[in-house]
Amino acid sequence: GIALFITDSGSDLIWVWPGDLLTNRLIAVMLLTLAVGAVYSLRSWPLALTMQGMFLIYGIGVGIANLVNQINGRPVKPLYMLVFGIMALVAAIWMWRSGLSAQ
Repeated sequence: GIALFITDSGSDLIWVWPGDLLTNRLIAVMLLTLAVGAVYSLRSWPLALTMQGMFLIYGIGVGIANLVNQINGRPVKPLYMLVFGIMALVAAIWMWRSGLSAQ
């Protein structure tokens, strides 16, 4: 998030719109918001569960967006997809295990 906020150039693996500083900053703010939310949620079980849901939904959204890009012949960002795919998988497992332990 910080790197995207500072510059609009970088690796083709993650930079979605090289040369478009405003768009990169908007994405950077979203990534930093997720990070702050995750840290803040460490104090509260319900908030932690909510943040895990956010990571799951965001990871699924990133996967769908990259799939649509691939279908339409647009560039896919493999590192971005990998990181958020792993986060979504971890969130899903964490939420599933949390549901089992609550029963």
